[in-house]
Amino acid sequence: MKKILAFILAATLAVSFAGCGDKKEDTKTPNGNDVTATDNVNTDEGEKKDTINTDEQNGAEDTNSGDPEGTTEPLPEDGTNTEVPDNGTEAPDDNGEKPVEQPGNEQMPSDDKKPADEKKPPEETKPDDQPVPEIDDGTGMKLPSISKQTLVDTDVCRFTVTGIKNDSFFGPTLMCELENKSKDVSYIFSIKDSYVNGVYTPMYLYSEVAPGKKSNEEISLSLDELRMYGLTKITNIEINLEVKDSNASWIDPPAVLQTVSLQPYGKNQAKNFVLGAEHIKNVYIDNKYAKVSALSYYKNDMYGYCIDLFIENKSNSNIAVKFENTMVNGKLLDPYVYEVVNSGKNVIARVDWPASEFEAHGFTTFNEIKFTLVVSNNDDLSAKSFSSDDIVLSFG
Repeated sequence: MKKILAFILAATLAVSFAGCGDKKEDTKTPNGNDVTATDNVNTDEGEKKDTINTDEQNGAEDTNSGDPEGTTEPLPEDGTNTEVPDNGTEAPDDNGEKPVEQPGNEQMPSDDKKPADEKKPPEETKPDDQPVPEIDDGTGMKLPSISKQTLVDTDVCRFTVTGIKNDSFFGPTLMCELENKSKDVSYIFSIKDSYVNGVYTPMYLYSEVAPGKKSNEEISLSLDELRMYGLTKITNIEINLEVKDSNASWIDPPAVLQTVSLQPYGKNQAKNFVLGAEHIKNVYIDNKYAKVSALSYYKNDMYGYCIDLFIENKSNSNIAVKFENTMVNGKLLDPYVYEVVNSGKNVIARVDWPASEFEAHGFTTFNEIKFTLVVSNNDDLSAKSFSSDDIVLSFG
C-alpha cells in the first residue's frame, strides 16, 4: 500500500513539473524595469525569435539617461532610422551612408540653376565693338559719322555736337549747337585749343549767344597738312572750349573753360598720330624732352621760302621752339618763329621767309639759310634749353 501511494505521489509531481515548462518567467533588469523574455513565440507573419541581452539593455539605459522612464523608441520594421538629426545635416542615403560635408567649401549653384533674378546679365556691347559708318571726304580719307553728343553741360551753357559733314569748300566740318542758359547775360563761345589725333589742328569758333537762346554753328577742321603727311583716320578730336561774358575784359576769367573729346571709334581706338619715316627729311633735335624733324623745304608764291617742321613734346611741361642767329645770304634775317607746344602734344609748324622780306633786303635770289634751332621750357624760363647744331638749308 505504501508503495502504491509513493508511486501516485511521484506521478503527480512529474505532471506538475511538466506544466511549468510552458509558463513565462518574469525577470527584472538592474534598473527595475520589467523585461519579458520569450523562448519561442509564433506570430501571424511567421516565426521570429527575439533575444534581448540584458547587457545591451544596461547600455541603452546609460545613453538615454535623460529619459525618466529609461526607455528608447523602437526602430521601424525595415530597420532604418528616418529621423532627421537635430543639427540640420542631411539624412543618410538609400545605401545607409551619410553624405560628407566639407565646411567652407560649399558649391555655388550654376547659372542655369540660379533663379532668374540672380543670373548675370549679358555683357553689354562696347562702343569699340560696333562698326562706325564712314563718309568719303573725296580725298581718299574716310570721315567717321558722329552722332549727337552733349560735351559740355553746366548751369551757364550747353555745347552739343550734332554731327559731321564734308563741306565742298572747307572740308570736314563739325555741326554744333550752342545754348546760353543764363537769363540776363550774353556769352561768347570760342575755341582756345584744338587737336586731331594729338596734333594741333586749328578750329575756329567765335559766336555770341543771347540769354536763353540757342545757336547752330559749324566748325571746320583744317586737315590739309595732316593729310599731306599721312593722316588716314580721325580717331580723336579734342576741343578746349571757352565761354565768356560778352562784356568781360580779356583779363577776366571765363565762365567756362573745359577740354572735351570726341572719340568716334571708341576710347580704345583714340590714338596719337604717328609720323612715317618716309616724310622725315632731317632730325634737328631728339632727346627725352622733344623731337624736331624737318618734313619738307619748298617755295610758295604766297608765303615765300618755307620749312615744315614736326615738333613732338615728350615732356610734362609746355615747350617753345624758336630760331636764332638766322642768316640769309650772310645777312641776319630771322623768321620770327616762336611755336608753343603743349605737354604731350604735337605740332606741324610752318616756318617761312616772305618774299617781301627778301625784296626789302635787296635779295633777288639766295643761296642758303643758316640758323640754330632752340627748344626751351615755356613754363619755366630759368630751366635748361636745348639747341641744335648749326643748320644750313639750300633751295634749288
